[in-house]
Formats: sequence, C-alpha cells, structure tokens
Amino acid sequence: MKKEIIKSENVTVVVQGAIDEINTSLCLASVRKYLPNSQIVLSTWENSNVDELDYDDLILNKDPGPIVSRLNGTIDNTSRQIISTYAGIKKADRKYVLKIRSDCVMNSDFFLNYFYSYPKKNPNYEFFKGKVLACTLFSKRFLDRNSLIPTPFHISDWFQFGYKDDLFLLWDIPVIDDDNYDNYNQGIEQAYKGLWMSNRYSAEQYILYKSIIKKYPNVSFDNLLDFNSANISFSERFIANNFILKSPQSLGFLIYKQPYNQQIENYQLFLDEQPGCLIDENEYELLYKKYCCGGF
Repeated sequence: MKKEIIKSENVTVVVQGAIDEINTSLCLASVRKYLPNSQIVLSTWENSNVDELDYDDLILNKDPGPIVSRLNGTIDNTSRQIISTYAGIKKADRKYVLKIRSDCVMNSDFFLNYFYSYPKKNPNYEFFKGKVLACTLFSKRFLDRNSLIPTPFHISDWFQFGYKDDLFLLWDIPVIDDDNYDNYNQGIEQAYKGLWMSNRYSAEQYILYKSIIKKYPNVSFDNLLDFNSANISFSERFIANNFILKSPQSLGFLIYKQPYNQQIENYQLFLDEQPGCLIDENEYELLYKKYCCGGF
C-alpha cells in the first residue's frame, strides 16, 4: 500500500440504517464538519422522513424487516444492515469509503491518520487490497465475561473505513435465508454457562464469515459455538492481516443511543469490566506483530 494523504474529497461516507429523529441529523452535520468535501450517501428505508437532512445521494431501500427470536423476542437486524450498506457502497464514487451507522456522530477526522499505520501482511491471509479500519468496541475475543465463549470472526460493524473495493468485497454477501436462524442454538444453553444468544451467529460473525468464504471456502464455521482451535487461529490471522482496530476515541466518533453511548463514553471502564473480551488496541498490536511481521 502506497501511503498518501487522504483528503475528504476522496471519501464517500455511507450513512446507513433507519432515520433517527435526532441523531441522524447530528450524524450528517458532523460528517460535513469533519469531512467537508466528501460525498454523503444516505441509505435508509422506503417511506422514511428525510426532510431537511443534509446528504448528496439518497437511497430508499425496501425494508426486509428484522428477524425476531422465537426464543426471547430479541431483534436481529443483520439483513437490514447488509442491504443498506451494500446499496450505499455501490453508489459511492470516491476512492475510499467510510461506513457508519445513522446514529453515529463524528467528533474528529483522526481515523484518517491510522489507515496506513499497519502495512505489513502475510500474503497467505491477504483478502483486501488494503486494510479495513474498524472499532475495537464489539470486536470481540469472547462473548462476554460471564460466558467466556470464544467469538472468532467477530469484527465491529459500527464504523468501517477503507478502499471502496475492499468495503464492497466485505459487504457483497447474501442476506440471511435460514428459517431456523433465530433459534439455532436453542436447548443447549445449559451446556454453555452464560450463553444468552439463540441466533446461529452474531451479526458481526455472519457478515465477516460470509465474506471470508468467498475466497476461503474450506473455512467451516457452522454457528457461533463452532469455536474450535482451527477457527480461532484462522480468525486471528485473518483479522491481523486485513483489519486495523482502534478505539472509538482514536477513531473520533460517538453514538448517543443507549446503551452504546455509555460504553463509548466510559470505554476504559467497559474494558476493565470485561477483561480480555475485546480485541482492544493492545491486543491488536500483539496480533499484528505475531501474524504480520514475522517470516512466512
């Protein structure tokens, strides 16, 4: 990767998701402030109220609706996120793409300084042309401190920046088409202390795994409990060679929606309360040195 100064006129910002009455306006205004010459693509749902919102291009997608768990009623919006993100990236006409939620508010452009910071790669695990910059918050090693269930392929989907072609490769995946997806793990909770998810995968795992198998079809990850040593090892290598993970403070964004606002504003406390559960900046540095900087 040849290092260059990234200017806002070379960036498309894909703002995806439902319109938040307060925060989407703040989101768009923050993009104009910190990336003033960027292309803003707002990718949301048909019949949304977008009056007085500041964007360059608008995509009104047909809403596929959520997957509602028959076990506990929790909502899964994975397919919604895939549809709105993919459509937004297709509309992008700049070299780089920043993908953010529609309730995500920028407070700096610091993230641009990190894109070329970790250039080394092992060619055996090279998936993207560059690397995709993502957030440590909800890039997980374990589900949570209560279960300590390993979570391979779990990269945060809140804030992602990279070459347009790389973001397109990541998000050009099928939506969920599995009638048993929402209660795939039902009935095995007792075997795994603290397991609170019945879905086959978390959203983050589904997105990354479905992308990975386009190039690595022999990687077999049947469900979120398929955390065998081979999957953990491949996941660590893949993440180190294809992503750069930074904290919300390093990237320069906030989410005002609860409970995420508290997790971001009290990020260090969150790390202290969930020791070892996230791939934080220190853990990413270790993975990078271990899997990208040695002899292959």
